[in-house]
Order: sequence, then C-alpha cells, then structure tokens
Amino acid sequence: MQQANDLYLRAVAYSIIGQPESALRDLREAVRVAPNYAGAHERLAWFIATCPEERFRNGSEAVSSGKKACEMSHWADSSYIDTLAAACAEVGDFDQATKYERQSLNDPSLAPKGRKERGERLQLYKQRKPYRDRLDGST
Repeated sequence: MQQANDLYLRAVAYSIIGQPESALRDLREAVRVAPNYAGAHERLAWFIATCPEERFRNGSEAVSSGKKACEMSHWADSSYIDTLAAACAEVGDFDQATKYERQSLNDPSLAPKGRKERGERLQLYKQRKPYRDRLDGST
C-alpha cells in the first residue's frame, strides 16, 4: 500500500507541474499495485475524466474507476461521488452527473470553497457540459 500511496502522491505532483504523461502512468501503476486503494481509483478517475488534454481522457474507464472508489468507500466520501459525477459528464450521461453532483453537495462537512466549486460543476452538467480541470492542479 505504501508503494501505491507514493505513486499517488507523485502523480499529484506531476499533475501540478504539468507532466500529464507521468501522472497518468503513476496513477495506473498505483491502481495496479493496490487494486483495493479507493483513493488511487478516485484520482485516476478524476484525471481521465477532467484532463484538459483530450488524449488523456477516457470516460468509460473513469466511470468504472469512479464507481469502484465509491463502492470501496461505501458511498461515504463525497469527493469520490463528485469525481463519479465528472466521469459521467465525460461520457455524456449528464442526468447521472447531475444526480451524483447533487448527492456530493449533501455533505454537511463540505467547506465553502468546495461547495462553490461543486455547485459550479453542477451548473455545467445541467448545461450538458463536462468539467475540465487544469494541469497545474488548481481548479
């Protein structure tokens, strides 16, 4: 599990410094070495659903990985549900994206900034538009 966590953290760093190839490689490797690591599935799903560079996106894989993360966490982590919403939007299932985003907003512990960002994504999904992240790690 430590190896997968190290890969996960390095992938986040690669995303921040604008090295998407390396980020994706490490995320896929983290999922491979620790298939029960929900966080790795969630980060992979987010990356391949929201990457601004089309060549890195894979909506069906993002939905699959996002669902795994949600299932592994027993649907208790609202950030995983937020990720699944983004994955659904990437495959054009905006009804599910809207449903999951609303569900993620039900988290009473959500900080104001996170609530605002998720609300903005919800509006995109209602307009039938997917969300695109930035490669520098900011939203």
